[in-house]
Amino acid sequence: MEWMISANQSRFNHKEAFILNGYIDWKQSVKYNIGDIVFIYDTIPHQRIKYKAVVEKIDIAFDEITDDKEFWKDTKLYESSKVGVYSRLRLQDYVDSPSLDLKHLKENGLLAPPQHPIKLKNRNLFEYINSKFSNNDDSEVENEILHEGSLKTIKVNKYERNPIARKECIKKYGTDCFVCKMNFKEIYGDVGENFIHVHHIIPLNSIREDYQVNPEKDLIPVCPNCHAMLHRKYENRYLSIEELQQIIKNKK
Repeated sequence: MEWMISANQSRFNHKEAFILNGYIDWKQSVKYNIGDIVFIYDTIPHQRIKYKAVVEKIDIAFDEITDDKEFWKDTKLYESSKVGVYSRLRLQDYVDSPSLDLKHLKENGLLAPPQHPIKLKNRNLFEYINSKFSNNDDSEVENEILHEGSLKTIKVNKYERNPIARKECIKKYGTDCFVCKMNFKEIYGDVGENFIHVHHIIPLNSIREDYQVNPEKDLIPVCPNCHAMLHRKYENRYLSIEELQQIIKNKK
């Protein structure tokens, strides 16, 4: 099932909450099923859908949710939210485009701005909305390396996979690899357009759970090969971007 719900940025900072945690524990006012898709409509002044999320958990008690008090702009509203149950909405993608504003949504079948959760029974409307989001997660890299018969997996952290943080980084720096300067569209044509990984500059072991990522300062676009090298230990440590740039320069 697919849904549309509304978000009021003047009450709660949804964008920063999604950047930090990758999900929001949302007050549950309808009966979701795990796996349902939820499009989130950002109300005045933006009046457009910006987020696509999937229902990961349902019927969560308040004392079991992730405390998001820091994102509430009115502490009274936060206090009043401590009743009922919640659903965990895991962010899948983020788009800030006029093509998803109220005018275009109405042209494709939306009757009125959502005041409460609505089921997207109009398949034309759903297909229009869904077509504006990407289902590809090309920011995540997993390298499997064999070591004396055992399998070791290296995974990037949640900030590198976060759709909002990723897009803010690319908006700032573009899609050229910051290390080797490779551009996928130049090599592969249209199939490579906008493809790039995003790397977290700060060492993973120094990131705290309450760390607030800054996409423009903490993230950088890199190709998959350079990304893998940045996550691979060399002489018992991880190379910096500058060190990897120097290695490539010395090879030329």
